[in-house]
Amino acid sequence: MDQKARKILFDTYWPGHGWKLKGRSITTEDYEYALQAGLKFRSEFLSHNEVVARVIQFRNAVQVEAVTRAFLASLTSRRLNLRSALGSYATARHFPLHSPSSRSEMEFGTCVICGLYFDNTAKIEEDFNVLSFERHKWGGVRHASPLYCAFDLEQFLKEEKLEPTSEDVAIFTEILRIAQNLTPEARIGGLEKEIGKILKSNQAERQVLLEILGYCGILEDPKQPSYFFNYVHHSKRSVQPNERHYPVCWWRGEYGVNTLALRTYFPEITGN
Repeated sequence: MDQKARKILFDTYWPGHGWKLKGRSITTEDYEYALQAGLKFRSEFLSHNEVVARVIQFRNAVQVEAVTRAFLASLTSRRLNLRSALGSYATARHFPLHSPSSRSEMEFGTCVICGLYFDNTAKIEEDFNVLSFERHKWGGVRHASPLYCAFDLEQFLKEEKLEPTSEDVAIFTEILRIAQNLTPEARIGGLEKEIGKILKSNQAERQVLLEILGYCGILEDPKQPSYFFNYVHHSKRSVQPNERHYPVCWWRGEYGVNTLALRTYFPEITGN
């Protein structure tokens, strides 16, 4: 990765230890440099239907084995941009082609199916640069957003991939073991703290990693709708106060690991 371009991207939004709320403009020279390096992007005007089409296009172009192997390879390399793709693929796996046609299909101005702005044809200017920053900084934070899914998977298709090592596999296996052996009342925050003992990472990275496993259905509450079996409509995602994103916010230690979802995404981990 071009470290100069990465610094330009990060300094735009997170120059030290927190969000840069004002003065995010950068020099034309820096912008063009990061643009050529593939870390900055020009904004685009997109409609609801155009974003939906992109999600389906890039989801269909990605192979599940590629995103799962990239996820594993990110554990020791901390290539968080590669880790992100599994979360986007998992939420987009059953993403439907749709075009809301009535006001009954909107809620607070957004599509009840996917959460995008409701108007099918009106184009809104989208800034991909903040999505690029979040992707490289934490491994993404908006995997349930169709716009992020499309952007994330498109970039993943362009990037050089890494192969997981035996250490990556061992770390992932240990994460699963920890999840299966916590107390029944343990919450996702407790799991995040425990895996911090074996995974070189910070808290935000671990939170996103567990959210990705939630999107896959590997960590889930079996009583809550799962992205593993169907696309969860935006209007059906119930989030608990002060908890992580849906659906991992509902996970408890008593649920352990969903072995069907694990075998589907990571057959090499279970030996099948």
